Amino acid sequence: MKSGRQSFFVLFFGWVVALQAPNVWAQQSWAFEQVSSAIYQLDQPITQRFDTSRIPDAPTQDQKITQLMVQIMPSSAALIQSYVCVNDTYNCVPIQGGRLYTQVFNEYSAQLPILVVHRVRGWSGTYPPLFIKSQVNLWWE
Repeated sequence: MKSGRQSFFVLFFGWVVALQAPNVWAQQSWAFEQVSSAIYQLDQPITQRFDTSRIPDAPTQDQKITQLMVQIMPSSAALIQSYVCVNDTYNCVPIQGGRLYTQVFNEYSAQLPILVVHRVRGWSGTYPPLFIKSQVNLWWE
């Protein structure tokens, strides 16, 4: 009788996992991190490029972005204006408070590059050079 219950449990558990598997495994993600080049001038645009074609198991042409999270961490307290863009600098969203979590780029191809653009608007009592570390988390399916 004990082995009968074990068999039922294994079959039931396998059936539940099989039903939920498409939802669990359908979405893929990757995390990127990069430090900008040294910034010495105000209003000088610095662009960091994150390219999914360089990762293992890169997305295919038909896979789309589902979510994007960006966090920026400057090396000093300068006043910085940052944007995240997909493919070019025309499709951009501002990063407020150093972090952005968005689904605004849904349906864009996950193969397109993600660009993070920074401009130093004021030194706020600090001195150049300034470096900005950016972390990008990308989800696609």
